[in-house]
Amino acid sequence: MALTNKGTIVNIAPAQLPPDYVKPDFALNAYEYVRSIILSIPKATVENATKETTMANIVNEINTQVSALITADYDTVGLAVTAYSELNDLKSSFIVTEEFFSDVAINYYCKIEIFVLTEPLA
Repeated sequence: MALTNKGTIVNIAPAQLPPDYVKPDFALNAYEYVRSIILSIPKATVENATKETTMANIVNEINTQVSALITADYDTVGLAVTAYSELNDLKSSFIVTEEFFSDVAINYYCKIEIFVLTEPLA
């Protein structure tokens, strides 16, 4: 199987984005399949000194998880699979309660849609 993951379109409110963050830009493909999911990304795995780098790391982690999902879903020989995703919402599990003061992992929750096109290999 040949997988091409074009990346993630960031389509969240400008107020949620760091001021100097540059959104990924790429040409969109036709698609035949759409899947909506929420990904959980541990903050500790993407956190950086700058907000822009943290956001870029979140997008990179989305790309990694989407590639793994597509590879698992389309385990078929002879297909060329092209995919891209769209980040539509970004939230965190950060809620200060009694639990917060114990060992609780903080996660980002990313609501995305995955767009997939399959074609037979020549």
